[in-house]
Amino acid sequence: MKYAPAGDIKDLKSGKKEYHEKKISTSETKGLRKFKVAITWIIVIAFIATSGVIIAGLGSGLGKTEDPRQDPAAADPTEQARKRLEADVDFWQGKIKEEPQNAQNYFNLGETYRNAGKDDEAVDSYKKAIEKDPRNVLAMKYLARVYRKKKDYGQALKLLTEASGIDAENAGLFEEMAILHYEKKETTQAIAAMKKALKLSPGETMYYAFLSRLLMEAGKKDDARKTINEGLEIAKARHDERGQAILTALMQAIENPPKEEPKEGGKKEAKDAKEPVKAPSGQKPGTPVEGKAEKTPASGK
Repeated sequence: MKYAPAGDIKDLKSGKKEYHEKKISTSETKGLRKFKVAITWIIVIAFIATSGVIIAGLGSGLGKTEDPRQDPAAADPTEQARKRLEADVDFWQGKIKEEPQNAQNYFNLGETYRNAGKDDEAVDSYKKAIEKDPRNVLAMKYLARVYRKKKDYGQALKLLTEASGIDAENAGLFEEMAILHYEKKETTQAIAAMKKALKLSPGETMYYAFLSRLLMEAGKKDDARKTINEGLEIAKARHDERGQAILTALMQAIENPPKEEPKEGGKKEAKDAKEPVKAPSGQKPGTPVEGKAEKTPASGK
């Protein structure tokens, strides 16, 4: 039995009464405490349950999240690219509405379409850029590139020629011409255009690589070696490791060309091949020839 503290009992006569009252008070306090603890636990359990519902809702997509994995477009690269294209097109079309005479806006719209593979739309935009600015060499160059992709070499070359008349010092235009001629298998014209590009921009390592490759295909190995060595000097001076690697590989291709393996049975056929023997006059072809072999002028026999 638990007793009340001694200080709570004033005298022996009233001791039992005070103890009884204290015991009742203590019992009431314990009951109240249990009630409060129970309420507290109910609140805690309810909070946990509510939190669980909220967390589950967030996990199942009921709540918004910045995690890109929850975005359906992010899971589909094609859909993501489509949305980006729509946004870019809307942006540049808005710029065109604001500044309808600005050729750069049409050019940028053309670039947006070209990079997305929308060639027909790109052609229309580049044409409008040139219409607004007839000396827009950049628009001519990229329009020519689209025409080349569409195998319309005539239109592409016409544009590049016109552009080079406006900006004769633009090496990139002659590089485009060289690529166009190369695709048409016009090696001589491609070499001439690439030499012009290299003359205008002698520091471009990749120009040396492309020109040397063209020279190799034309069978001009000595010229190709000279071009590669010049390019290697430029690449080393500019610490262009990529350029050095490409030019070195081209030099190795010249010095150690891959050996062509003979076709199966080719040697045997060449060894066994003999000149057909002509049948004497009056004898049917295919019948055995009697006597010694005929004398040939080469042997003198």
